[in-house]
Amino acid sequence: NNGEDTKDDFCDLDIAVDEGIIKNCGSKYAFAHDQIQHAAYFLIPQCEQTLWHFQIGMQMLRACKNEELNKILFVVVDQLNRGKILIKEAKQKIEVAMLNCRAGEKAKSSGMFHAAALYLEE
Repeated sequence: NNGEDTKDDFCDLDIAVDEGIIKNCGSKYAFAHDQIQHAAYFLIPQCEQTLWHFQIGMQMLRACKNEELNKILFVVVDQLNRGKILIKEAKQKIEVAMLNCRAGEKAKSSGMFHAAALYLEE
């Protein structure tokens, strides 16, 4: 039955593409416009948004190797920071703090001093 659900999901995506809501970019999909993305985001209950951000950040972090992480470091750290209130374990808090330091140093070396300060404050 799982295969049938996946097939239905792709049919739903095809409908959204036909309606101009999303674009098919090869094997990926993207919202056709920022306003559509914002509207979809605000359909997620606010109490769930924090969890989603944290889960997305953790999945991205775990899915990439160290050299790949540097390319998407700001995205990963931003996602984790948006969900950091959910972190209870000291080990995870330290890991996120170290990632913020790394992002802060990267931002500083790129001349993005305001962003660097924000990461280093986290």
